[in-house]
Amino acid sequence: MTKWSQWRFSLVFTVLAGMLTAIHGQPSNDREAATVASYEVASVKPSSPQEVRAVIMVRRDDSRLTAKSITLKFLIQFAYGHEQALAPNLVVGGPAWYDKARFDIEAKPEGRRIPSMEEHRQMLRALLADRFKVSVHTESRQMTLLALVDDKGGPKIKPHKADDVGEHRGIGPGGTKGGQQVSCRDVSMDALASFLESTVFKSPVRNKTGLPGTFDFDLSWMPDETQFGGRYKSASPGELPDLGTALREQLGLQLRSEKGPVDVIVVDHAEQPSEN
Repeated sequence: MTKWSQWRFSLVFTVLAGMLTAIHGQPSNDREAATVASYEVASVKPSSPQEVRAVIMVRRDDSRLTAKSITLKFLIQFAYGHEQALAPNLVVGGPAWYDKARFDIEAKPEGRRIPSMEEHRQMLRALLADRFKVSVHTESRQMTLLALVDDKGGPKIKPHKADDVGEHRGIGPGGTKGGQQVSCRDVSMDALASFLESTVFKSPVRNKTGLPGTFDFDLSWMPDETQFGGRYKSASPGELPDLGTALREQLGLQLRSEKGPVDVIVVDHAEQPSEN
């Protein structure tokens, strides 16, 4: 899978606000305050075997949600996530096919109002219940997690200013040094923890910095075999530091391993959808 495909699978929410953004909510139109409860039109069908690029995104022009070559498990991860999709090990249970069969979805919201990200997630949950007969419940389980905390010297990141105008908002790729570089603008520590959870480690990461508000920063590192599903296990170190060093030196943060209660989504039931 190419680097571009890796990013698109986990992060794409809008396509016209830059190459990639973190999954931030889009602004609502105050002139039409009615809550969007469901998609007006939704098409669900099996993906073509030739389609290997997994994408989920929302069009800026008509707020249509498009998913291509996406498993039901990832749809659940996305629908029940917050800043980003849930890590894979935070969705458990379900039939064997739900992490293998791939689907294409086109879903259009009702009315002209632009739904927020959270509204899209709520509508997607309703669609999954209707078309895939998905039912879930939440359980708290003791798990090993990573806690994002301040380093000894304190954070080195710059608070975002409301009047700052940049090329993008959210978390996007940056730099060309190899490894991974992310450019973060107007990003909260919760969003950074969610990015590390869903995209880098694919296991629980919790924000315990206590830092309020949003920040602007860049982060560059060479991933190891524990990150990005092991795609970098044969990569040479190069000129970039490992993630732990990068967090300390560039952001004044660190990751600490600990055990604690973590909410997981348990899939009680799911069915193959009828094509339409």
